[in-house]
Amino acid sequence: MKRHFANLKMGAICENEKNLMKIYVNGLEIFVELSGNEMPGHAFIDILVKSSKSEIQTIQIVHDHVLSRIEHLCSSPQGCQGVTLMRGVLRPKAVEKLLLCKNRTKQVALVEDLKMELLATNLDLELVHPWPQVDVQGDDHDFLNKSMGDKVATLLGEVATHDVFERHLRNLKDVEININNLPSAEQESEHTQGETFENDDLQLQRSFHQMSLQEPTNLEQFI
Repeated sequence: MKRHFANLKMGAICENEKNLMKIYVNGLEIFVELSGNEMPGHAFIDILVKSSKSEIQTIQIVHDHVLSRIEHLCSSPQGCQGVTLMRGVLRPKAVEKLLLCKNRTKQVALVEDLKMELLATNLDLELVHPWPQVDVQGDDHDFLNKSMGDKVATLLGEVATHDVFERHLRNLKDVEININNLPSAEQESEHTQGETFENDDLQLQRSFHQMSLQEPTNLEQFI
């Protein structure tokens, strides 16, 4: 995989160690670490980022310089065809405390699962994703044996949360179209439900607008 990062844009610096690459580009420190080899059929690529830029800028830079190259590697004839890539978000505290690779594997939530959690609650921006307790030995023992959580919207970030918001609105529009296509007698019985969907739509727009106005925080977490 390392050779796919050999032609980074001018100004980028790439340092290679065993199962670890350090990339310095556009003011970001990016650590790409391969782990999970001890689990047959499973491998994990952890991308840890230290950045002073906005969340959207950081994610874009990571996508351009890291994620797109990994995706190209998996799809190229010389790469790992047939490998399914699934994006996840690593528990922020697990990055801040620099947990060992073997202890990070259960401290990650798949992006699509987080999106479905939000959809299931009609986009509750206060929804908290719980992290499982992990029984380990060593320096990580005390931290991993505490059950804590993070807001799903925070884990997803503004861009991915907006994607969920748009998906939810499309679902509401589909329901509205289906109700409008019902026979008149059934349509009257569904009228109250249609009003509820409309109120939900307005409330979601206000909630997301408020969230978008918040200042983005500096990232030091798995993208």
